[in-house]
Amino acid sequence: MSALELRGVTKDYRVDGLPVPVLRGVNLDVQEGEIVAILGASGCGKSTLLRLAAGLDRDYSGSARAEGRDIVGPDTDRGLVFQDHRLFPWLTAAENVDLALDSLGLDAAERSERVRRHLDLVGLAEFARAYPRQLSGGMAQRAAIARALVTEPRVILMDEPFGALDSFLRIRLQEELLRIWERRAVSIVIVTHDIEEALFLADRVVVMSSRPGRIVETVVVDAPRPRDRNCAELVELKRHLLSGLGSQH
Repeated sequence: MSALELRGVTKDYRVDGLPVPVLRGVNLDVQEGEIVAILGASGCGKSTLLRLAAGLDRDYSGSARAEGRDIVGPDTDRGLVFQDHRLFPWLTAAENVDLALDSLGLDAAERSERVRRHLDLVGLAEFARAYPRQLSGGMAQRAAIARALVTEPRVILMDEPFGALDSFLRIRLQEELLRIWERRAVSIVIVTHDIEEALFLADRVVVMSSRPGRIVETVVVDAPRPRDRNCAELVELKRHLLSGLGSQH
């Protein structure tokens, strides 16, 4: 059974009363424990596709299922990480993470233990009582990842989670994400426009066309982990992907 399954997903927005095509006939399967990167130019519908998978948008045709069940709305089995951390500034890091547990009906001791464990997982145990303004950009994003993980979801959906960070911090958090993935064995779908990021992280890279978004190619990344970003295989795949994306314009 697929962790995530999209079939024939088609989506339009309406602008001044007229339909604007965004997605057309998207089919995607994500297996348990797999990392899939969705790659494409800005405006191709990547983030829209992620919102549908998260259950935040039901206005589309086609079907979306998670572990064999129709996606009818947000669910704690699917964690979501945005490009900006979206932490509440009046709550501490621990309180922001704890907020995700409101719907699970856990007792106070279990909630506290989960929050402690997941802050430790992302390296923020010492900053549990810090407010977002006291955290660096990378630390705030790690807190957002802890918030997505604390419900112990089966799938993590990530919408360009490192796009606003500098290159050094981005590389460090990519490595941190893989460390977490190895420990938790969750499925991850990450939307990105960064080819190197997609190749470093993913088992498969799904390439979308310019709007309306369609899947035009799926590239399997067989390079062994831990990966050397400069190895010949990844360099060749990057050249191939650049060529394909360039031909869309």
